[in-house]
Amino acid sequence: MNIHDKKFALLGNNLAIDFINTQVIQNGELVDMLGVPADINHWAQQVGYTLTSDVTINDLATVKILREGLKTLVLAAIEGTNPSKDELVILNYYLEEHRTHQQLEINPETGELRLAVNNNKAHLSSLLANVAYEGAQLLASSQVSYVKSCSNPECVLLFLDTSRTKRRRWCSMDTCGNRAKVARHYRKETQ
Repeated sequence: MNIHDKKFALLGNNLAIDFINTQVIQNGELVDMLGVPADINHWAQQVGYTLTSDVTINDLATVKILREGLKTLVLAAIEGTNPSKDELVILNYYLEEHRTHQQLEINPETGELRLAVNNNKAHLSSLLANVAYEGAQLLASSQVSYVKSCSNPECVLLFLDTSRTKRRRWCSMDTCGNRAKVARHYRKETQ
């Protein structure tokens, strides 16, 4: 597979959740979508960042440490258990690097000047700091109660339920939701 053909599951409604969702189930096995350093550049592009330097194999290990720490914290929140202090240390390490980059631009609708966040070009450390910040904001807010695991037992993806009724069950209706509907229909037809 060409690296640029790789599609990441960007359905978490939160940058940190989409980062956690870089591990997926394919053919019944857990697959790490961040298998080589170039995958990080590709994921960054898909979430709206352009990294200003190449990612190294050491960077890849660092990325995975943050991802596992975030995942542990989010799953603890979903399960209602106390977070691990080790994961808090990891997340706080990246939060120390968080900076907001802003630029002055013209609002195309009104013609007025406005300050806008600009994270389009970033070092990997800036991207990871933004991921950590998004995760920390989510974990420290009431929205964390709306983070859910996909109802498909063969899916590991998480999502922030932003639906009006807060009754979303699937990571995506196009994949897991549709599979469940087809399976339910098949069971009904064969009975």
